[in-house]
Amino acid sequence: MNQVNIKDQESQPLSAVALIVLLLLPLGSSLCIDMYLPAYSNIAEYYNIPESYLNISMGIYLLGLAIGQLIYGPISDRFGRRKPLLIGSFLFVIASIFCCISPNYIIFLIFRLLQALGACAAIVLSRAIIVDSYNRNRQVRLLSLLSAINIVSPAIAPILGGYMLLYFSWISIFISVLIFSIFAFISSYIFIQETYIADNNSDINLKAKYNKKIINMLSNFKFLLFDKNYITFALSAALLYGLAFVWVTLSPAIVINEFKVPQYYFGYFFAMQCLGNTVGSLIAAVYSSEVYEIKLQKLGFLVLISCSVIVGLLFAVNLLNEILLAIAVVILYLAAGLTQPSLIAIACRAHPKMRGLSAGLLGFMQTSLGAVVAIICSIFYDYSMNSMVWLFLLFSISSYLIIHLKTIDMNNQNVEQVIN
Repeated sequence: MNQVNIKDQESQPLSAVALIVLLLLPLGSSLCIDMYLPAYSNIAEYYNIPESYLNISMGIYLLGLAIGQLIYGPISDRFGRRKPLLIGSFLFVIASIFCCISPNYIIFLIFRLLQALGACAAIVLSRAIIVDSYNRNRQVRLLSLLSAINIVSPAIAPILGGYMLLYFSWISIFISVLIFSIFAFISSYIFIQETYIADNNSDINLKAKYNKKIINMLSNFKFLLFDKNYITFALSAALLYGLAFVWVTLSPAIVINEFKVPQYYFGYFFAMQCLGNTVGSLIAAVYSSEVYEIKLQKLGFLVLISCSVIVGLLFAVNLLNEILLAIAVVILYLAAGLTQPSLIAIACRAHPKMRGLSAGLLGFMQTSLGAVVAIICSIFYDYSMNSMVWLFLLFSISSYLIIHLKTIDMNNQNVEQVIN
């Protein structure tokens, strides 16, 4: 089958205000995940349920987040970016209202699911709009900045939620989310304009590859899943996202139980991951040119694997303490921050007419893998540092091998072309 090159559509960069709004919109989903964590016992008491049942609300939210990203991606390729963003933002508002006034836990779970379905529109479409509107270098820079901004939220949100509980009830946390959702809808309506323009003149006959009709969406999904150019970078980025959930899931037991760090310090210790990832993402944003893209990927993978091995060795000889662990976490997630934005940018720009679907499928893979990691860690975790070290190695090496094998395959193809 002959390869068809499709020229990227010309797009106007966003205004400064629109870009700021776009970068802030995905924070809504992070607030929904992290801000209510300190309130588990309060919510359980309010609904008269065991505290362990609150894990269901997290699973329900992640499920909605994963499914929603599969929906918004292809719909935005068919109808444009703005309308799905506004619909998702409005659903976010309505669901947030009912999360504040749900009379029982079942109703609360239903609207947590709807809240996720609304909030995830901003995650998918912010990426798609950035790739629509900017060239290669700016894409990586802005996706890195987007990543850095949304990494700060998990560090700050639990601390804010904890302080709100000192003065107000747990419902105040969801009122804060509601206020943000209203801001998201109004600002999207005012500042975010349509960025996707269908090119009806393109000569495309690759089995409805870029057909925007809803009836062919499943074919488009299948195409992306079996396309090496897309799936290589998307899967590698998803594995690095799963690496983050290893720390999110295991850190409470390890930091508090193994290293005897007081609970009131845990939020600050947890922020080490966010600090590292933010710094790495900002470095990737500064060095976003094509010259540095591959170098940053290689450096990131080298640091990830090396640091995981060193942490494992330090733990094996009883030299790992809470200070060294905190430093290691900063370094590990700094390396992930160096690598992940370029992987996302490459995946999302692989097929210009399927950017929405590409971003949605990537988000689905990331969220689903994060949920799987959380469940596996919760079920099989043996309450030792060994689990974390082995999972660090598993995810970092797997992510690297996927990219490395793709590079080898490309080199072999080039050699064959030269010989022929």
